[in-house]
Amino acid sequence: MLFTGPTRIGTFGLDEEGVRRVLHEEVARIAGEKGIPLAPLQAVLTKLGEKGVRYEDIPTRLEAAADELVKLRAENDLLRQGPPEIAAIAGEAQALIDKGELDAARAVLLRGRAAARKLREESSHYEGQLLAQEARVDHLQLAYRSAAEKYAEAASLVASFDPESRIMWLFAQANECFCQGDEFGDNASLVDAITLYRQCLDLSPRDRVPLQWGSSQNLPERAR
Repeated sequence: MLFTGPTRIGTFGLDEEGVRRVLHEEVARIAGEKGIPLAPLQAVLTKLGEKGVRYEDIPTRLEAAADELVKLRAENDLLRQGPPEIAAIAGEAQALIDKGELDAARAVLLRGRAAARKLREESSHYEGQLLAQEARVDHLQLAYRSAAEKYAEAASLVASFDPESRIMWLFAQANECFCQGDEFGDNASLVDAITLYRQCLDLSPRDRVPLQWGSSQNLPERAR
């Protein structure tokens, strides 16, 4: 039985079966008032019983749970307007919630987070590539500082999931800093270039990026 304990049952002046009946009637009332399915609220009631929540506290907890279920539905309705992958996940999760299968819904939402993360990474990589294209245009116009800033932003966008692109764009940033220093006598930019090349060396071994590694070794001599 879900609800046991004579002291708690006594707070209602009912036997265990009576308490169960009252609580299930409460679930039906709240579900009807909030416009939500019975199943998820019944699942919450079951969990409250398993966790030993005091009977007198359960109605308030059910009201709060019903409000959360309403919010979940509204949020999933918004997600259904998003990209197809996310919309499908939101629909599947809501269907499980409506059936009271909350553990299964959580698993689906976890899968949805992985899909959203993939979309975010793809979007960040595209943005990084566009920034790199802008930087190339800046370079053609001798706007080396601006180009370096764009490569830096591109590198930061992919830092958490694409280390090779990050290193590539950090090297490109270093090149722009060197061009700024070499062509315009900007010693601070030369120092920045050296620092960036050394950072890249720390991030990647010589055998993975030999050309950039060699450039980083030559840069301090050229900068003197």
